[in-house]
Amino acid sequence: MLLNNKFLKVLGSLLVLMLVFSFFSQAYATSWISLKSEEVEKRAQIVVSGRYDTGKQYKSIDMWAPFNFKVDAYYKGSGPEVILSSIENFDVGWSVEHQDKGGSFLLFLEKHPTKEGLWVPVAGPNGMVLLKDGKVQALDSTKNSFYEKYLAEMQGSQPEEASASEASLYVYGGLFLVLLMAVGVLVGKRRRARI
Repeated sequence: MLLNNKFLKVLGSLLVLMLVFSFFSQAYATSWISLKSEEVEKRAQIVVSGRYDTGKQYKSIDMWAPFNFKVDAYYKGSGPEVILSSIENFDVGWSVEHQDKGGSFLLFLEKHPTKEGLWVPVAGPNGMVLLKDGKVQALDSTKNSFYEKYLAEMQGSQPEEASASEASLYVYGGLFLVLLMAVGVLVGKRRRARI
C-alpha cells in the first residue's frame, strides 16, 4: 500500500509538471488566423519581392525582428531599393533557412502601427510568400494558384533610385572630405616649412 501511495504521488507530480510546462511553453508562441489570399492582398500597402539581409538585425520591436530587405521589384506601391521590413521573432529561423537554400520572398506589407519606416507582413506569415526561382513554394493549391496568378498578371517595377537630394548629399559629402584633406595637406606643409 505504501509503495502504491508513493508511486501515485510521483505519477501525479509528473503529470502536474508536464501540464504546467506545456501550458507555459504555449504561452509564448503566437498564432495567426489564416487569411484568404485576397484579404492579404487587399490589406497590403506595398507588395515587394526580394531577400532579407539577415547579416544585420536591428533591435526587436514588439514581436518583430527588423531587417533590411533588398527589393527586386515592387508589385504594389513604390519605394527605395532597401526597406526596413520585419519578420515575426518566431519565424526568423525558417525564413533564414529558406533564403540559405536560395529562396526569396514575395511580401505583402503594411506599416507598423507605431514605428515609423518599419514594414510588417500582413498578419505575420500570411504576408510572407516563399519563392524559389520565381515560383511560389509550400502553400496549399488555392493559395499557390492565387499568388502564381498575381505574379503573372502584375507588372513589377524596379525600386526607385536615390533621389536627387540623396545623391547631392553624397556629392557634397565627398567634396567636403576632399576639401578637408586639402586643408590638412596645406597645414602639414606649413608646419614642415617652419621647422
